[in-house]
Amino acid sequence: MIPSTTLLLNSVDMRITLDVSAQVISSFPFFGLLHFSFSELPKPSFGEISLSRDNGLQGIDLISLPLINTWIHKSIQDVLLAYVTPNFVSFDLPYWLASEETSCCKYMQDQRGIDPNLTQI
Repeated sequence: MIPSTTLLLNSVDMRITLDVSAQVISSFPFFGLLHFSFSELPKPSFGEISLSRDNGLQGIDLISLPLINTWIHKSIQDVLLAYVTPNFVSFDLPYWLASEETSCCKYMQDQRGIDPNLTQI
């Protein structure tokens, strides 16, 4: 079995520009599907990434280790890249407001398949 641990992230700083589109509907909440995507790939910076307290290596700042620093940044950039235009995250606002479930978020692959009734905000 491969050992695992939890990483603790402190002070994440990221400036983002979002593309937002919404489907206008005639009843409350007046918006149906909301689509969010990054206009460009964000460049996050981190104050400190350390191992969890239950690990024998607690207190080591992983950002100060060059190879691990590069690997962590590359991994996070790869995840964020999945949400850059034309990809987006879609929220069904009426469903989300009417339901106690949190599964209203749907990941869409390609924005070119959007309903023409969507309006840019």
